Amino acid sequence: MSEWSLSLDFGTSNTTASYRIGRDEPRPVQLTSEGFQMPSAVLVTHGQVKVGLEAVRTQQLAPEGFVEAPKLLLGHDTTLLGGHEIPVPDLVAWVLQAAARRAIRTAGGTRPARVVLTHPYDFARPRREALLEAWARTGIRAGSVSLVSEPLAALAYYTHGNPAPRGRVLAVLDVGGGTCDIAVTRATGDPREPYVVIGHNGHDALAGRAVDGLLLTHVLAQLHSLGRSSLAEALTYPDGPVGLAAHRNLVDQIRQAKHALADTEDAVIVVGGLGPVDGRDAEAATTLTLTYSELAAIAEPVTSEIRNLTLRTLADAGVDAHTLHHLYLTGGSSLLRPLAHTIEELLGGRPGTRDNPKTVVTLGAHYTLDRTESRRPIAAAGQSPTQQPVSRDPATLAPPPIQARASGSAPPSLASAGRLGGSRPLSVAGGVSALLLVVAAVITVVVLSNRSSDTPRGPIATGTSTPTSVTTPSATAGTDSYDQLLDHVAVDPSECSPALVFGGTQGARCETTTEFEDQTFPLVVEYVLVDDGAAVSETFGDTIGDLEPGDCAIGYGVSDWTLSGDPADLVLGQIACFLDGSQDLGHNVLAWTIDADGVVGKVFDPTSAASRQALYAWWGDWRLPA
Repeated sequence: MSEWSLSLDFGTSNTTASYRIGRDEPRPVQLTSEGFQMPSAVLVTHGQVKVGLEAVRTQQLAPEGFVEAPKLLLGHDTTLLGGHEIPVPDLVAWVLQAAARRAIRTAGGTRPARVVLTHPYDFARPRREALLEAWARTGIRAGSVSLVSEPLAALAYYTHGNPAPRGRVLAVLDVGGGTCDIAVTRATGDPREPYVVIGHNGHDALAGRAVDGLLLTHVLAQLHSLGRSSLAEALTYPDGPVGLAAHRNLVDQIRQAKHALADTEDAVIVVGGLGPVDGRDAEAATTLTLTYSELAAIAEPVTSEIRNLTLRTLADAGVDAHTLHHLYLTGGSSLLRPLAHTIEELLGGRPGTRDNPKTVVTLGAHYTLDRTESRRPIAAAGQSPTQQPVSRDPATLAPPPIQARASGSAPPSLASAGRLGGSRPLSVAGGVSALLLVVAAVITVVVLSNRSSDTPRGPIATGTSTPTSVTTPSATAGTDSYDQLLDHVAVDPSECSPALVFGGTQGARCETTTEFEDQTFPLVVEYVLVDDGAAVSETFGDTIGDLEPGDCAIGYGVSDWTLSGDPADLVLGQIACFLDGSQDLGHNVLAWTIDADGVVGKVFDPTSAASRQALYAWWGDWRLPA
């Protein structure tokens, strides 16, 4: 059998997976009998672990051991579930392992040669590292493990075989069960990095779960108006397994009605009855009808805020909605009909492209591997990219054991477990009634703000600043200007290729590695050749933009550099280190000039792991004598 690759999209509410054999088209994995996605939930009870749909169905057995959205805990060490202090990477590993097992069976029983894990664009480094650690704990070894952001994976799927023309702007609006994100990208024309993100924003309160909360409030109000207040109270504050089961059934009925209204004008919600419990009288079942017009009105606080979030993000990126080349919708909640109508109105009647919103991220992740196979893969913690796989029998893939410890001190506070470095509020599930009602109250009472309001702002992706009034020669492979550029920077031509760098200027992009403090880091180095000294200074300034640079060795500000390192010697150019992005999200960049040759260079680690000291050490080895 040919080698195959596995992609996993570990979502807040649901997880999806897909596989690709050789160069065949990727295919989604059916993770449950109900479809291509499984809940990301985990239930820890009596020393046992249940994952996915089974965890959701049996959560009433041990509500204190149930977590509906373990993704929100990524970046924290442990959490307390069912009397056990559980390492958060184990929670995530159980979900990833369950999905991977099903994929392994579907693909023929062998281990994947390559694994790619998707993540939100603004996932800070600690959370990306925690995701890799979780994969390592599954015990499933692969030849390589890499990461890709969800919007770029979605674009890889939607534009596969039909890339957008250079300079066109595309947006991805991802509305899932637990999160909402909007990414604005620009097409580069470079097949190895076809799109760069020029704007991003998101908010956790603008997701499918928020609409569910508003619908639940509506249903409970309907019960009160029908004189069924005792049933409404019992479902609002469920007691014991019976009450929790009835509440869970009501939430399921609400979600089913919401999805049914994508194609119909009305849907029935069956509100199950309750037997006598703890002296409470039995409650008979009843039925309610939800119309599309009611859904549209109830969901309006969410859909209008999604529209406002999209407009703000486009405006921040300097883009008008009507000039978008395409806006793609992903995530299961993007199927909500009122949202589709809102986006159509926003785009001036042009519909948002949906296709298969629940699986496009995992399907597109495989196409990103095509661009990076020649690059050094990101290895999960404790796993070498060349490590040989262990037993190929999926039955031997035992889940990580529950690590029960006496909890003399409380686990890390869950109230602060939003995306590190962002302002995402946390919603940790035990029972879902409090979650849905609180979300509904938040949306009803306050005007929601976007997540970036208290996040440091700056360029979101490498090369987003556009040089002004800089004329550069065409540096195309095989031409005098390209060969001259490579000669000036003294690099191996086999490591480099022509590319659009520094926001669209034709230059060279090279890939190499560096060793620093017993670690190996992959590096991307970009060079551009400009006409004169004024253009060199202007391009260098545009590279730094509005960010505050720090000298790479000592002090602050842009520094001159000399061949010997002695400030008294002839100054050959300028050098500066800076952070491209926020403290948790961005990566360190070192930029420099060679004034006499008209060269501006920039180096960074695409995995965001290398420190500025590591970059400075590489630059010193490359340019300065030993």
